[in-house]
Amino acid sequence: MVILGDWDADGVVSAAELLYAQRNLGLYPIKKRCNVMVRPVGPRSIEEVADEILSVEPRVIALVDIPFTTSVGKFLREAKSRSISLVYIDHHLSTIFKSKELEKIVDELIVGKVPTALLVYHLLKTIGARLTPRLEMFVRATGVIERSKRPSKRLERLVRIVVDISKALTHLREEELWRRLVEWLASPLAFSAMPFSHDVIERIRRISESSDKRLKELATELAPTAHRIFNLRLVDARGKLRSRGGSALASMLYRTFRSPVAVIVETKDRAPLLIIRGKGALPYRIALVLVRMGIVEDAGGHQSLALLKLRKDVDINEVESMLRKAMLEVSRTL
Repeated sequence: MVILGDWDADGVVSAAELLYAQRNLGLYPIKKRCNVMVRPVGPRSIEEVADEILSVEPRVIALVDIPFTTSVGKFLREAKSRSISLVYIDHHLSTIFKSKELEKIVDELIVGKVPTALLVYHLLKTIGARLTPRLEMFVRATGVIERSKRPSKRLERLVRIVVDISKALTHLREEELWRRLVEWLASPLAFSAMPFSHDVIERIRRISESSDKRLKELATELAPTAHRIFNLRLVDARGKLRSRGGSALASMLYRTFRSPVAVIVETKDRAPLLIIRGKGALPYRIALVLVRMGIVEDAGGHQSLALLKLRKDVDINEVESMLRKAMLEVSRTL
């Protein structure tokens, strides 16, 4: 079996859950213990490693926390043509929006609005699998982070550790480090040491703090320019920031206003990117309406952080009125 997971904490913990359920318990997705290969992949870089993964000739390939893209779809169809069983578990918007297409390709599809680690956890619980206390605590901590909830005192320190781990993995992109962390989380040995040196965490923390400082200054500069749409603030950050860093800026403005925000930036190909950040499933619900309006070329993110690449012919001056219509429609369904 092959398990492919995203680079962040949600991907790591989800992959560890499946690894434990398969290798240690022999419960899912194959009902017996078997060899398992784990590997981190991105939604677009999957094409670069596709031949290597398929050459192993696995019985099952499971994808966890990987947003659906054209590259992912191509990989899945190639795997299916080789009679490989496919399991897909994810919570990203692009995967949810393409669920009908995916149902025709994969053997088992589980999508939802909660973090992928929780989707896997609930799945395993229904078939009688019990995780180790350490792995279960990491599942809970990941759920808190992904849903932007305030952690309990019991989880506060662990949440901080998981945030640092996620930043380190996404920054360093070291495959062996990712794999060692998955193995450590899936280990039934309670007192095995974490495969992360304190120096690595501190180095990434310093980089993160410097980046956060710059974003906070930009958020402070942009906050007075925000347009209010009911309880949502619309900020045009074009010319100030490209798409890289846009999600972090949206989160910073969300904390600044303590209310939902929509931020406009530009992608590399100069297309407008609308980033919506809010509590619960509000960004997801707004995204659904905007997709139905036909102005969205591509959708990403998850329930509390929607990334919407708008069509290039969309008049940016009309985005405010479109968001107002979407907010009105969402409010009628609540």
